[in-house]
Amino acid sequence: MRPVWAASRGLSPSYNLYYNPSVASRVRLGAKKIVDTALNEMSASDISTFTEGKGFLIRAWAYIIDMVILFVFNQIELVMTIFLVVWLLVNLTGEIPDAPDAEAFASVGTAPAFVVGLVESILYFAVFEWLFGATPGKLLTKLRVVGEDGLRCSLGRALLRGVLRFFDGLLFGAVALNSMKTPLNQRFGDKAAKTVVVSATDPGIVETRSGDWVLVSAAIYLAVSGINSLVTMLIVYL
Repeated sequence: MRPVWAASRGLSPSYNLYYNPSVASRVRLGAKKIVDTALNEMSASDISTFTEGKGFLIRAWAYIIDMVILFVFNQIELVMTIFLVVWLLVNLTGEIPDAPDAEAFASVGTAPAFVVGLVESILYFAVFEWLFGATPGKLLTKLRVVGEDGLRCSLGRALLRGVLRFFDGLLFGAVALNSMKTPLNQRFGDKAAKTVVVSATDPGIVETRSGDWVLVSAAIYLAVSGINSLVTMLIVYL
């Protein structure tokens, strides 16, 4: 209700909004609260600036490249581990050990070897995507893995999408293909981990990493995987 003196002067009801500090302050606080509430309720995908998530074919090609690289890594690691084990045994016993036969390898067990292989595969993808944002296969195909907010993929997210990769890969990737919808093209692992695979030059990427992190990732993977192989080979030889 307008003051009598304001009405007598012909002032509009909006007078208090501009000239009464307490009223203006309440209006500003109310507007700010409305905006903050709206922003908090918006999902990461609602405010995403990604142009698009990359599709199935380019990601499948990156995965094939990674499988080849992972195989090469494992062969290099195996050869280095055998030489290290032989060197250790020669220095400890003074004799060159005989090459282990099939029974020695069988003593390790098929199931444990299978589980170790799965763990090393998950580790390979998780370490590279966490520290650099891309595996070597994704690096060569110019892809990056980031959070839905554009920030770097965390270790937890990388591990989760790594575990679910086996589910997405069922029926030669048909499960992943069926789940990928535009515009983000997220497979089940991406949806659970809240990640997106995008182009390396996508404007939605907030945090990038230098190429040095590729070498750091490779060193960490080879070190952890090498320790595992060393223990396995010692069991076989001993």
